[in-house]
Amino acid sequence: MSVEQEKEFVGSYISRSQKGQIVTVQEIQEDFEKAVGKKVNKTTIYRLLKRHGWRKVMPRSFHPKRDKEKQTAFKKTSRTK
Repeated sequence: MSVEQEKEFVGSYISRSQKGQIVTVQEIQEDFEKAVGKKVNKTTIYRLLKRHGWRKVMPRSFHPKRDKEKQTAFKKTSRTK
């Protein structure tokens, strides 16, 4: 696949990502395999996305400045209604 074809392929996901929709590598991989007509490794997809300025973004499951001790103390001393 040429660089121009890659840009066109990746461009189809840009509008979705700009709308806030989650785009997964697995989904991109499946579509890419259909486009090229053969199986490819996930690494190939990650390299493709990196070439076109995409990066892996994943929501955190916790706040980066959290304090576990304070959380535990709050759980023990807070009132439940």
